[in-house]
Amino acid sequence: LLFTGSLLNRDRLADLIATPRLPPVMLIHGAEDEVIPLDKVMRNAATLEQFGLSVHQHICPGLGHSLNEEGAMAGALFALEQLARS
Repeated sequence: LLFTGSLLNRDRLADLIATPRLPPVMLIHGAEDEVIPLDKVMRNAATLEQFGLSVHQHICPGLGHSLNEEGAMAGALFALEQLARS
């Protein structure tokens, strides 16, 4: 789960993502985030997909740079689904 749209160490992703079975990733972000713009999150999702990750997204309408109950619940449900599959 990624509760922020920031993607650090972009230049090292190939080294950091070295496991043969890559776990799915979920990006949860506020549509009105004034710190990390939504378009940056979309670019980060595309970058992760280029490295072979399955990327899911949940964008919370009207939410700024924060985490609300909707985003937390989306993350929890995503985690439960992934655990049930393993």
